[in-house]
Amino acid sequence: MTNKFCVVGSPIQHSLSPVIHQAAYEAIGLDFSYERHEVAQGNLSEFLTKNGYSGVSVTMPLKNEAFSIASEHSEEALQTSVVNTMVRSRDAYVGYNTDVAGFIGIFGQISAPSSISLIGSGATARSAALAISRSFPGSELSVLARSEASSTDLVLLARGFGLEAQSGIASGESLVDSDLVVSTVPGNAFGDLWHQVSGSSRSAQGVLIDVTYNPWPSVASSAWTGLSFSGLELLIWQAIEQVKLFADSQGKSIDTSNKELYEIMMQAARKFSDPK
Repeated sequence: MTNKFCVVGSPIQHSLSPVIHQAAYEAIGLDFSYERHEVAQGNLSEFLTKNGYSGVSVTMPLKNEAFSIASEHSEEALQTSVVNTMVRSRDAYVGYNTDVAGFIGIFGQISAPSSISLIGSGATARSAALAISRSFPGSELSVLARSEASSTDLVLLARGFGLEAQSGIASGESLVDSDLVVSTVPGNAFGDLWHQVSGSSRSAQGVLIDVTYNPWPSVASSAWTGLSFSGLELLIWQAIEQVKLFADSQGKSIDTSNKELYEIMMQAARKFSDPK
């Protein structure tokens, strides 16, 4: 019997999750199907009730809603109040936050930074802050957000994770001086800030992680002169954890390494995006 999984969110038509998940399942021999569904904010509970999916990947704007719906939560989900993965357990769902593992997967590819600028204060930013505390516990974190209140909330959360965190001033110069910049906002946000970066007299030497991947290069990556990682990296690294969770929920074991799963998923994503 085919086990059914899906990704939900709004908008969802651009999501590469079905491409990379299906590639992974086929490569490791799991008879799983994986779909995408447009689900608007406020409609997740109804969707889950009407559909019998074994597991669900959750993207924006439903991550906070998913946290409220889940009957049980993983440690990462509880620490961030964010759920991006739901696994059916009898008649309820267990909530996980695999975005934390996704960020850690990217962080494993760079040198430890001393100064980090985190742009945004939403669900993805909270996941990034927890991942930073685990990968780079000795770093100094500066939070840049539109709202002073939301910035303060994230600073307090990051301090609770053990980080030396403070609210920062959103300026091109502050980003250029950072060893690592993590942007968790939509690609069209903070346009003025990236214009300042591109117009700076100094070149950025640090690393940029931009969670957007469509289109790419993004506004942020186009302005950045240093090494940059797209949101496709985050999508794949967090999906690796989802694949393992979904397989485990069906009593299936996976012998394939994370590195192999990464290569399978990345190849599928690139082939889909550029079929030539």
